[in-house]
Amino acid sequence: DGNTRRNARDQKFHKRPVKVRVAEFQDENHSEAFHDIFIQVLTINLELQELLCCVEVLGRRIRQKTNRLDTLSRYHRQNAFVEECWTELITQMEQKKQAVELKIQQQIESHLVLKKNQELVMSMPGIGPGVSAWLLSLFQDGNRFQTASQAAAYVGLIPKEHQSGSSIHKSSRLTKADKAIYRSKLYMAAMSAIRFNPAAKAFFERLVHKGKCKRVALCVVIRKLAVWGFGILKH
Repeated sequence: DGNTRRNARDQKFHKRPVKVRVAEFQDENHSEAFHDIFIQVLTINLELQELLCCVEVLGRRIRQKTNRLDTLSRYHRQNAFVEECWTELITQMEQKKQAVELKIQQQIESHLVLKKNQELVMSMPGIGPGVSAWLLSLFQDGNRFQTASQAAAYVGLIPKEHQSGSSIHKSSRLTKADKAIYRSKLYMAAMSAIRFNPAAKAFFERLVHKGKCKRVALCVVIRKLAVWGFGILKH
């Protein structure tokens, strides 16, 4: 149907190569100075994405090694040498993770556009420096997507219907397409927003009052945060 075709088109929107996006920007007859700013912002955003992925990988490895250390301790299979090796490795990764996080913040603060955009995103209660950096890499300067539905489709926050004939009609679920990392960050932000963001809290409670289960209501809040973030940077 129309919704299915539109959702498929939105999901493929982000797959345009960087050269294509630059060419489209050039065709809009912007000034040369404005074009240079666009290229600079695009390059910085790509670097920001790499740094954020590095932090995510380091955090995952730290949790894995910490859990491994706890498992060895729980089953009394640990010796002093092994404990020293795991502890030293975890400490090194934590130090490297802190260094990368500092580099991310320095890169944002060194660029006036990114710094201003981060302040705008963090104006939403419940959004901290970590989540705001991920939203900046997602939306960039607000020109990565044309509509909020395209941004939601990229993160996998659009409903997917399961229907066959007239007898099978399951409840809608999220598509969970493409970038799961952004959904996980928005999930943590939504958990904080329903506590500290009056608008998000009222929206969540209104959905629950209408009969929506809390899990579904939380998914709607996640999508709402993505839409709000897109709107702030776009307009």
